[in-house]
Amino acid sequence: MPLFFKSELNMYKKNTDNFLNKILTLDLDNLSLTKLLGLKIEYLYLISVYSQLDFSIMINTNIAYFNSIINGTKSITIKKLEQICFSLKIEPKELLDFSILYEIKSQKKFIY
Repeated sequence: MPLFFKSELNMYKKNTDNFLNKILTLDLDNLSLTKLLGLKIEYLYLISVYSQLDFSIMINTNIAYFNSIINGTKSITIKKLEQICFSLKIEPKELLDFSILYEIKSQKKFIY
């Protein structure tokens, strides 16, 4: 995992309650890929040490577009997916691995 994630830096804690409540109420098996990807990007933001503005700049978007992505109301292109992976220093398969979302739902707690 890239160095900027909190699990490695043990930085300040963001409020993760809204995300946890969202995960617990959603049926992950019946979500679109757009919504799952939005949840995964939101998760990566929450475990990062960056503000929402800094994170959106880092992945080469503005805050409005970033919010549309994490809310699953905007589909991203393959090019944007590549830009996000490059910016976060992760492989596309890591971005598209949604197992952490299922783990959070099963454990009923946020996982860093």
